[in-house]
Amino acid sequence: MRKSIRIAALILALILCAGLFTGCAKGRKVGPYRVEKNDIRNTEIYPYIVRTPHATWYLAQADIDLLGEETFYRELGEVLTEQEADFADAIDALRDYLTGDIPCIDIWTDFAGRTGNGKSDYFSAYCIWDMDLIYVYHDFQHARESLLHEYVHYLTHKCCTFKLKTDFWSECIAEYISRFVCYNRLSHSILTEEDREMYRQYGLTDANGEPDKRKVYYAWAAQIRSGELIGMPYLAVNQTGMTLTEAQVRNPEIGALSYIEACCFFDWLVEHYGREFVYSHMAIGPERFEEVFGKDFNTLFSEWTADNDAWCAENLKLPEGAGD
Repeated sequence: MRKSIRIAALILALILCAGLFTGCAKGRKVGPYRVEKNDIRNTEIYPYIVRTPHATWYLAQADIDLLGEETFYRELGEVLTEQEADFADAIDALRDYLTGDIPCIDIWTDFAGRTGNGKSDYFSAYCIWDMDLIYVYHDFQHARESLLHEYVHYLTHKCCTFKLKTDFWSECIAEYISRFVCYNRLSHSILTEEDREMYRQYGLTDANGEPDKRKVYYAWAAQIRSGELIGMPYLAVNQTGMTLTEAQVRNPEIGALSYIEACCFFDWLVEHYGREFVYSHMAIGPERFEEVFGKDFNTLFSEWTADNDAWCAENLKLPEGAGD
């Protein structure tokens, strides 16, 4: 009888231990952070949260089930480490313009498509800055590509002294800070060896042989402006999916620019007019470009295109046809 009791107790203990380590996420570690029970909001769909110095992640049970618990938490831990360093870099890049302490941003997983808001058709992450939250879509690999860009949206719309008038300026500075000013560990971590080899082949690397996002963008922008990519689908800064046309190449509309072109053009404006001047004049529409910059948008954009083509021709090993 006692032997049977001991065996039953042993089985019960094993079951309980298994529950602690595999069946229950609460209390487990993801990197240096601990999974907690969500007792704040949307607790039924998002039973768990993870807090970091810069963000609170809300973890959907459907997303954990979709990826599998071990994969989900392993990849989340990797993302959190990169995120914290990247978010700190973005704050430092905007330090002169911040209004004070930066509240934590809420980040909600939506890999299973629960929200059904259509944003995942075009975005791998999306910031709703008036609600202080970021959705991440599809999986953690996709989230890495856009998470820092979306965090910069949060900073520039909610935490900075300057004002942003249009989607053009909003996307320009978010892309510029997240791609050109910050190293962006999150984005770099998803580059494949094939990507890296292509960048080396075309001279798109820095002095250490690492991919240089500025050079990559300059090269892509040169190709777009050359007309070689007519028919290419792309996401415009007005957040609309578009197809590159000859008309857009010859007579570009500011809202229809690709993120790559807008980022490079913004970089050129900062170089020619100074960061302080450009940052303090992002509350204008395109109709006031001549008043503020002394030239209208089309003239400025043409000058940037010519300078970008010349720089690429001199410095990069571009694919045949780019910059012609």
